[in-house]
Amino acid sequence: MRFRLTTLLFLLALAASAQQDWLAARSTLRHKLVDFSQDTLLLDSFPILKKTFQLIDYQGNTIDSIYYKLEQKQLILTKIPIALRQQKARCSYRILPFRLEAATAHKDTAWFLSGQRAPRNWYAYVARRDAARGVLESKGLDYSGSLTRGISVGNAQDLVVNSQFNLQLGGKIGDDIEIKGAISDQNIPLQPDGNTQRLQQFDKVFLQIKRKQTTLDIGDYELQRPTSYFINYFRRLQGVMLETKFGNSLADTLQRVGAGRVQAAAAAARGKFVRNTIAPLEGNQGPYKLRGNNGERFLIVLANTERVYLDGRLLTRGVDNDYIINYNSGELIFTAKQLITKDKRIVVEFSYTDQNFLRFVTAVNTVYKTDRFTAHFHLYNESDNKNAPQQSILSDTSVQRKLSTIGDSLQFAFFSGARLDSAYNPKAIQYFLHDTLIGSKIFTVYSVNVLFKNNEKKLYSLSFTELGQGRGNYALKTNSTANGRVYEWVAPDSATGNPRGAYEPVVQLITPKSQQIYAAGFDYKLSKHVGLQTEVSLSNKDNNLFSERDKTDNTGLAATLNLAGNWQLDNPKQRRTAALTTKLNYEYLQASFNPLDAYRPIEFTRDWNTNAINATTTTLKNTDEHLLGLDVSYKTIQQKKPLLSLKRDSLASPKKPILGTGVRTPSVFFINYSVSSF
Repeated sequence: MRFRLTTLLFLLALAASAQQDWLAARSTLRHKLVDFSQDTLLLDSFPILKKTFQLIDYQGNTIDSIYYKLEQKQLILTKIPIALRQQKARCSYRILPFRLEAATAHKDTAWFLSGQRAPRNWYAYVARRDAARGVLESKGLDYSGSLTRGISVGNAQDLVVNSQFNLQLGGKIGDDIEIKGAISDQNIPLQPDGNTQRLQQFDKVFLQIKRKQTTLDIGDYELQRPTSYFINYFRRLQGVMLETKFGNSLADTLQRVGAGRVQAAAAAARGKFVRNTIAPLEGNQGPYKLRGNNGERFLIVLANTERVYLDGRLLTRGVDNDYIINYNSGELIFTAKQLITKDKRIVVEFSYTDQNFLRFVTAVNTVYKTDRFTAHFHLYNESDNKNAPQQSILSDTSVQRKLSTIGDSLQFAFFSGARLDSAYNPKAIQYFLHDTLIGSKIFTVYSVNVLFKNNEKKLYSLSFTELGQGRGNYALKTNSTANGRVYEWVAPDSATGNPRGAYEPVVQLITPKSQQIYAAGFDYKLSKHVGLQTEVSLSNKDNNLFSERDKTDNTGLAATLNLAGNWQLDNPKQRRTAALTTKLNYEYLQASFNPLDAYRPIEFTRDWNTNAINATTTTLKNTDEHLLGLDVSYKTIQQKKPLLSLKRDSLASPKKPILGTGVRTPSVFFINYSVSSF
């Protein structure tokens, strides 16, 4: 289906381009620039219709025909004024699309001249055949690929015909259309090994069509962070992206019109973003298991989406660098260059595949810029399709009914993992339900069945979910001889009553979510040395699309204002240049504001001694934020003063004079004073 959609869009683009080129080729209207510095100009290779010819000067006025003469294809300038000869004009006309001077014959006269008189049917139609050309043969277009067909047969299967198609192409179609792409009908589930700094993507299928300043991407592409303070993301998507630029032509530059860029994307998301804070073990280089937003242990990390920070410093992937990662198992290992101790701070950001719901992404990014003013507007929407769950349990109406009652309280998004079996199964691990007395309290618990084999007890098959140590009542039994994982009930703490296990016989339910974020702002140069920057952002996040409860805290507001100044103070006498830089910034975050991905420095929570609410934001819980900062720096640098020395030998010496140059090492004086209030 993916290949068919990509191929259909590719053929439609080719058809539209071919139709446009065909119409342009069939049109008889021509527009050309005229240089008055020459007396005779050849305008066209076809005859020109005189009544359609117009000559217009640079001010838009029509030049009278007394100043020129038109003869078939040539323009002869006779009495052009001197003022006009220093300018350029343009002309428009229509042509007669026939070469009247070309020889035309319905029959091949060479047959008569050759002296052959063999019988020949002059009325038989013979199709004209060009040289052998490929299906995609075009001037300037290079392509390579393979089409493979094979037959598979075996003693336990029927005859199967296999077909594989791979195509890589790049070049130009026509004069101004560029095309580049990689098309395949194969789904390659393999990912590259994360042990090198650069990765080769095997499963990227895309088609890019570019015409002038407009680019269309179809298939797999990457959507990166726009020019925004609050919006931060890096997404691997599969869909369509259109980008166009305007305002860069010569006419716009002369009219002092600003330039801009518009980008629009619509696609299906290939993964979900998450941030992990890992508690390291003393002397343990790994592997460290990565987890998803909902505590998933078994996940597939999308290749080249990870960002690993150690003590706030971004690390480099590779065996010869800082770390390696197994994308298929989601495990991180540090190399010998980074020795891990219990005091290290490890933060990992990455995207992983999510098989719960189909997730769709739409984004719009616009930027408009002049010499003193820059404005931008950004929109990003990421939403799960609650009507198309990927797991069968989420399609159950009883499960959806339960999720509709919990609102945003996702700690209650669990469903019973017990399934009643009809009979005893010696090949399966089954449990039975019974009461246990601990102190004065009775607990109803599940225990693994090793006694009852004649249906004297109701037997259950259980699905356990790891909730974390101290959050469950069951633990994994380590000395079991059963062929599988066996869980046993652990009595709660006698003093506090808190659970001491890590597992529960429940199935975690993943709710469909949606998030939208908008941002608008501008930069303005108040003067040569002072600039103003501001941005306002609005977020809307719904953690449970099945429920209509807890909607009042979905939206949040954020704003930032920056005033910066930079002055150069020159002292010609001491040959010193002083730089004074000041920056005043204010940032406001509403308690309910939810950024898409973390946009602040990775060490922000540590610098301000605050705890993050979740893995993706550093906003204080249920409180508004006001961040005020002042930064003043004064720096002096001694200008480079060349020292010239000239040495001449005596006049009687034949040696050439020697010229030497030297530069003093510049002295630097730097003062920085920074004040912030949170």
